[in-house]
Amino acid sequence: MAQCVRLTYKAQAVTFVFMSERDTHKMDESEWLSSGEASALLPSVTRRTVQAWASKGQFPNAIQLPSGQWRIPRKDVEAILGDAAQ
Repeated sequence: MAQCVRLTYKAQAVTFVFMSERDTHKMDESEWLSSGEASALLPSVTRRTVQAWASKGQFPNAIQLPSGQWRIPRKDVEAILGDAAQ
C-alpha cells in the first residue's frame, strides 16, 4: 500500500509517495501522465520543465516513482490549461 509523507523544505511543500512496484501497476493509465505526455499537452513546455515543476510542487498531486520518473495527474495538467485559457 502506498504511503504519503508531506514535507516542507525551504518554504516549499513536497509530497513523497512511497509505493511498491506492485502499487504502481494499479494506477489508472488514463488518469496519470508521464512528464513527456504532460509536456505534449502544455504549449511550449518541455519535459524537463514539467519535471522541474513537479519537483517544486507546481503539480500538487504529482508523484515520483521509485525509478525517479514522475506521474502527473491529468486533472492537474487540465487545471493549468484551464487557468491559461482564462
